[in-house]
Amino acid sequence: MQVNYHQWVVAARFDAATFAIYAVGCLQIPLIDLVYTSTCNVMMVRMAELAACEVVRTNAVLALWHDTTARLASIIFRWRRC
Repeated sequence: MQVNYHQWVVAARFDAATFAIYAVGCLQIPLIDLVYTSTCNVMMVRMAELAACEVVRTNAVLALWHDTTARLASIIFRWRRC
């Protein structure tokens, strides 16, 4: 009840068209967070694979982190300009 209370209040006080606009406005899917989380999870798996090698290559781990961060930044900044 507590999670959806705001929708009940708006539905009770306003007409159906206003509630529809409100409901769509509340449904903002966090696309940047979705891309960020997925990308970082893949990066962490790759880092674990690099760390499992007998000789841990710090340069390879740093290069992977740098590449992932640069790609994420390019996606996020392109997305923000649209």
